[in-house]
Amino acid sequence: MNKLDNNIWLQEPTLQNLLKILEEEGHEARVIGGAVRNALLEVPIDDIDIATTRTPDNTILHLKKHKIRAIPTGIDHGTITAILDERSFEITTLRADVNHDGRHATVVFSTDWLQDAKRRDFTINAISVDRKGGLYDPEKGLEDIETRHIRFIGDPDQRIHEDYLRILRFFRIYAHYGDGQPDRDALKACARNHEYINQLSSERIWSETKKLLSANHITQVLNWMRVSKVLTTIIPESEKWGISAIPHLMACEAAYQWRAEPFMRLMAIIPPQLERITSLIKRLKLSNKEADRLHKWVHIQGLPIEHDTNQLAKTLYHNDQQAILDYYRLERVRMLNAGYPDEEKTKGLELAINFIQTWEKPQLPVSGKDLINAGFEAGETLGKALKNIENHWIENEFKPSKEELLNLL
Repeated sequence: MNKLDNNIWLQEPTLQNLLKILEEEGHEARVIGGAVRNALLEVPIDDIDIATTRTPDNTILHLKKHKIRAIPTGIDHGTITAILDERSFEITTLRADVNHDGRHATVVFSTDWLQDAKRRDFTINAISVDRKGGLYDPEKGLEDIETRHIRFIGDPDQRIHEDYLRILRFFRIYAHYGDGQPDRDALKACARNHEYINQLSSERIWSETKKLLSANHITQVLNWMRVSKVLTTIIPESEKWGISAIPHLMACEAAYQWRAEPFMRLMAIIPPQLERITSLIKRLKLSNKEADRLHKWVHIQGLPIEHDTNQLAKTLYHNDQQAILDYYRLERVRMLNAGYPDEEKTKGLELAINFIQTWEKPQLPVSGKDLINAGFEAGETLGKALKNIENHWIENEFKPSKEELLNLL
C-alpha cells in the first residue's frame, strides 16, 4: 500500500477527529474521490468526501452521539452531510448498484470497498486514503494520475449507461486534469452514446457544462466533443458556427487578466442571433439573469465600435454596461480570430475595453423635485424639461453642475 505524501490537508484536526469518530466500533472510514485525486495531482482541494462502512442511519445516530450535526442530504443513496467546526463533509455509505436507468440508480449498502470502487466513474476517482495517509488503489488510478490519463473503470459503455451524465463528466474531468490524447475507448463510447444525453434534465446538463467551460484547457476538449457529436447534442446552436474563437478568448483572458468566465466562453461559441439564443435559453432552462444577459448582448449587435471615450460614455449611459463589455470583448476576440492586422484599431479597442470595465454611471444632478421647487407642476411639461436637461448634460460630457442645469430653465 502506498502512502500519501502531500497530506497536510489530511492531518487537519477537524477531519482527523471526524474520521476517528466514524472508525469507532470497528468501522472503517476513508476520504475518497476528488480530494484524493487533487492532492495527488497537487491542485487545490475543494470538497472532502468520506466513504464509510456504516449505514446512513447508523452514521446519523453515531454523529449525534458526538454532538455533530448530521443532515440527510441524499439518504436514499447513502449520503449525509456532517457539520463540524463550521465545515461540511459529505459522508456516504459503501454501495452497490441494483438497478439504474441512465439517470437514477437503486442501490444497496455494503461494506465491500472493492465493490464500491467498481461502481465509480473513473480510475482516478476511485482512490481512497485512510486517516494515516494509506492509499487504496483498486483500479490502478495512480498510474493514470501519473500520466494524467482519464479512463473509465471497466467497460465505458456500462459506466455510461449507469448515468448518462458521465459522458459530460468524462470531458469535464479531461479538461481539468487530463493530458495528451483522450482515452480511445472512452471517446468511442461517448460518441456511441451521445444521444442519451437528451434523456438528462436540463439542469444537470447546464450545471456540468458550466463546470467544463471553466477549465483551463478546453480548446482540444471542445474539438473532441465536436468530433464525438457531444457538443452538438448539448449546444446545437454552436453548429456551423465554430469553436475557433476559444483559444483567442483564452489568450485575451491571459493577456488582459479577464476572469475566466464560463458564460463568456459559451457566448464565444454561439452566434448572436435571437432565434438561436431563444432556443438555447429555453432548452437549458437558463436563469432569468443568464437569459437577460444573452438577450441584451444580442440586441446591441451592430452597434458601432467606438474608441473615443466621450462618445463611448454616452453609449454606456444609454445601454447595459455588461452587454457593451461582452460585445467589445468578443469583438477583440473576433479580431484575433480573423488575424486582424490594424494595430491602431486593435490598441483603440483595448483602451475602450479598459474604459468600459472601470466606468461608473454618473447620476443626473437634477431631479423632478428640483423642477417642482423651481415652479414646474407635475406632468408632461415637467417630464420634457427634465429630459431636455438630461440631454444637455449628456452632450456636455456629464459635466454641468446642478446650478448650471437649473439655470437653463
